[in-house]
Amino acid sequence: MKWLTVANLQPPITLISLLVVVSGVKANKPTQPTERKYCNSTATAHMWGDVDPNIFYICDEATNATRQMRCPTGRGFFRGRGYSGCIPYADWPACLDPHSLPESQNSSSSDGQRSNATVELCKDEMHLQQTWAAMDPNKFYMCQNEHSAPLLLNCEAGKGYVSAWTGESGGIHSGEGTHIVGCAAWEKWRMYMHCTDFY
Repeated sequence: MKWLTVANLQPPITLISLLVVVSGVKANKPTQPTERKYCNSTATAHMWGDVDPNIFYICDEATNATRQMRCPTGRGFFRGRGYSGCIPYADWPACLDPHSLPESQNSSSSDGQRSNATVELCKDEMHLQQTWAAMDPNKFYMCQNEHSAPLLLNCEAGKGYVSAWTGESGGIHSGEGTHIVGCAAWEKWRMYMHCTDFY
């Protein structure tokens, strides 16, 4: 498929006309959406995830139609390694940064101890220079200054927080590779976090 860009089109009126034609074709298209193909297949599970881990799909057995659902806050859809469903992010066996704080600390520690630990992070030079991952990939941490607790911020809708190394021998100790840090579209997030097989 060749993508059309504004540069390929002459006057702006052509783009508007093209959008009207394309939307008309989609409205009259008799085939079912891609997701519904799963409901018609006996070889595929009746529950599967979206590239966005907050979303998953189920088959309505009465109508054989696809229903889009959302996981509760703090959980994401994970399928693989013996899991299938909305799993708390702290229990995901893959995809997430295992060094995320404070959620990844021992759950038996008190809220006061966890809070003190996060304040200490903002005294560390590396944490003052850049953002870092929370356990929930929709969120990330940032220090305002060294005498405050870090802020827990949200990525914009449709994006997840990435902190990953790329390159042949990418890694914090290798001296090579590129450090990808920030909020990225969920497709990119899955790619950078090696998470394309778990939905």
